[in-house]
Amino acid sequence: MKLFVLLGLSVCCCFLGCSAFAPPQSFQPKQTASTRKSSLSRPLSPPSLGTTTRSHAPFASMSLKAASSDSESPNPSISLPYAGLWVALIVFAFALAPGELNSQADTALIAELVANPLTPDTNDLWFTVWNCFTIVPLALAALLLPGSRGPLPSTPFIWGSAFLGYFALGPLMATREPSDSAISRSDCGFFTRNVLESKVFAALLTLLTLSIPVTTHLAADIASGQLPAVLSGFEELFASSRFVSVATADISVLSLLAAFLVPEDMRRRNMEPSSAFIALAAVPVLGPCLYLLLRE
Repeated sequence: MKLFVLLGLSVCCCFLGCSAFAPPQSFQPKQTASTRKSSLSRPLSPPSLGTTTRSHAPFASMSLKAASSDSESPNPSISLPYAGLWVALIVFAFALAPGELNSQADTALIAELVANPLTPDTNDLWFTVWNCFTIVPLALAALLLPGSRGPLPSTPFIWGSAFLGYFALGPLMATREPSDSAISRSDCGFFTRNVLESKVFAALLTLLTLSIPVTTHLAADIASGQLPAVLSGFEELFASSRFVSVATADISVLSLLAAFLVPEDMRRRNMEPSSAFIALAAVPVLGPCLYLLLRE
């Protein structure tokens, strides 16, 4: 069963990667019976200079839409890979992850992280992974909130990801309507306009990311040649702790998601998604932060 879930996660990521950078496709709105009748009664007019295009998004071609009547607007589409990734993560967390659910060791580890948030007595690599939950949700907020559309309000799900990761963000990603339409600062809310769009915010987020290996002593471990022992300790912790294994899988999903959202954000800003920016965004945790600093 673990193999099937991991295979499902890999398939979702492959669909995400294959469709994230594909060019947008044009479409014509579907005509209903009433609109066809009214169009026949009107004289022909010259075509408009502008064309209507579908906002490109990862998984746009793999979605389910509920049937709607001629008098109702179409229901929002469901992104199958995003939804499948969310379900696979839940199954992994509650059924397949190593370790026991709510074990005494996990409870003690959480208590240690709460009691000593700066210098907990734990593996340095795991502590580095844990600190990434401070960075990635903020980067996702800066990528998702500008131009975000959909049936669900974005803000609660995005901020919920700081505590619950993709468990909170999954429903939003499965139902949101990504947009390539150009945005301006005036179109954004107060917090997005003054904080998430600020270069000061991006610079602070980048500096905070760079400081994590130093404050978690991972950089010192590398410099002193203790990295193999740290890696071995993390492997043992991952294999025995459900909390550690699920959190590691969760932050990995969030980091991949941030990288895949960069091309969409670039198109909203009339930036061409170049290979250099795509490669930069692929750097875990740090890459999206550097993109926020460099974007227009």
